[in-house]
Amino acid sequence: MKNHKFLFNLNNKLIGKLIKYCKVFCSLVIVVSMLSATFLSLSFAVGWSHNKAIAATTASWGRPLGIDGSMTSLSCIYSQYCVAVDSVGNYLEFNGTSWSKPINIDGSGVIMAVSCVSTSFCMAVDNVGNAIEFNGTNWETPTSIDGTNSINAISCVSSYFCVAVTAGNAINFEVTTWQSPVSISVGIDPKISCVTTYFCMAVDFSGDASEFNLSGWSNISGLAPVPAVTGINCVDVDFCMAATASGNIWTFNGSYWSETGVLPLVRHVTSIDCPTINFCMAADNDGHFYEFNGTSWNLMINTDGGFVVNSVSCVSENFCNAVDTGGYGIEY
Repeated sequence: MKNHKFLFNLNNKLIGKLIKYCKVFCSLVIVVSMLSATFLSLSFAVGWSHNKAIAATTASWGRPLGIDGSMTSLSCIYSQYCVAVDSVGNYLEFNGTSWSKPINIDGSGVIMAVSCVSTSFCMAVDNVGNAIEFNGTNWETPTSIDGTNSINAISCVSSYFCVAVTAGNAINFEVTTWQSPVSISVGIDPKISCVTTYFCMAVDFSGDASEFNLSGWSNISGLAPVPAVTGINCVDVDFCMAATASGNIWTFNGSYWSETGVLPLVRHVTSIDCPTINFCMAADNDGHFYEFNGTSWNLMINTDGGFVVNSVSCVSENFCNAVDTGGYGIEY
């Protein structure tokens, strides 16, 4: 009987110790499990690629929608109105829900760029020196503004003021008339962004930059000798962003250019647009999009396969549209 009592007391002590140790051990297991789950959650939320953390974004791009052939440029005024142009002289309109069928406005010309300021005014330019104006109802007959030079880009701030650029020239549209070409210090594959009638910034593939103000055009230092500048967008006279083919981001602060970041996983930046200083969207030649949130650039999920996204246009942080060489439109 004593032996049974002894064994009973011993068993109770052992069970008590086991329960005590189990509490500690189980707590540790729970903590480790929670930490593991948290780490895995963070890993999926942040993502890892090329040993570099890439912040995830909650917004997303929709599925590509086939709308035309090879698209070259896009300009959106608001979420219910965008105009796109292609490499065989056509334009299309987006009404917030769907795209119109392609309509030819430039014969066999390659329309290089388009810029719209309202539903009643757009200006497009082509590869043989022509400009084509949209008056809200019709596209007018192409007008030669720079001989047969390819006009690479155009930026309009109103129906009374636009600036187009070729390799070495800038041509102003003022009121109703195109002015004579003026020589500027940008050459190969120039891009331009204007925010007022007295401020524009032009850049080229070689890293040259030229500013337009009330005194005319002048060279701006800071970008050169950065290679392969492929896109630019200005929000105001004190804020422009430019991107290079290698994914470097440069910012203009009103006085000079400086490098401010590098896009993750970039192949070759093709377009950049900033509706505000706290939101920009960039695209590359492999269907990737990159979002700037005012502090850093985030890689978004590739929704456009391997097509070259030639143009992205944003009206706010809630709406962007893009077109690519495969004839697809992609809405954000």
